[in-house]
Amino acid sequence: MNKIKLLYDVARVMREKEAWNGAINISGVKDDAEAFHFDNEFSRDLVSGTSKARISSVVDHGGRRIKHESTTEFNGHQDQGHGRREGKAHRFFHHHHGHHACGSGWGVKEKLDRLMAVLGALNDMQVVEQADKSLLLSLDLKNIPESMLARFHEKMPPEHLGHRGFLQGTPAMESGSLECRINPKYEVETVKVNIKGKLQCENDQSQDWTLNASLSFAW
Repeated sequence: MNKIKLLYDVARVMREKEAWNGAINISGVKDDAEAFHFDNEFSRDLVSGTSKARISSVVDHGGRRIKHESTTEFNGHQDQGHGRREGKAHRFFHHHHGHHACGSGWGVKEKLDRLMAVLGALNDMQVVEQADKSLLLSLDLKNIPESMLARFHEKMPPEHLGHRGFLQGTPAMESGSLECRINPKYEVETVKVNIKGKLQCENDQSQDWTLNASLSFAW
């Protein structure tokens, strides 16, 4: 199967969507105890730019569990002259990724390293057709350079990790996997990430940690 053609078809179908509705779930575990749990049920109209989110989180703060729940609704963009079909996708991705593209500090070698990592991941990615004709994409995250994962962690805002202190210290990944299920219409249904590792703390002690994340869409 041509992986580049597959990813192109998925990107094209996702780009043409009028709305994205789904849920994000992230949890972190240290030494068999849950350190945080984050849930976000979202609805995004890619035509108008209107977003709704219902967020709930639980964070362990020194043995004290702190809970938070909130509901937000906002309009994330204004029409800047783009056409209806072009503008909705352009503005959505610009809103979420554009601020990382400018002034990010990536040098030429770093950009080439990132490109090589992407191409390497594409080469290592496994694609298996399921009984229902859906496709399961899988990737061993140990093949991703640790510098890329560290950079990703640095750029994630605290609310996406539930608690910035979760990986305080020097984290090392021992195993990691990514799975993405795509239905026969080339729509992304679920994305799941599981990472396990060791955390070296300042007192020369180490902790086991696990990070589980999932993204699901409702079409």
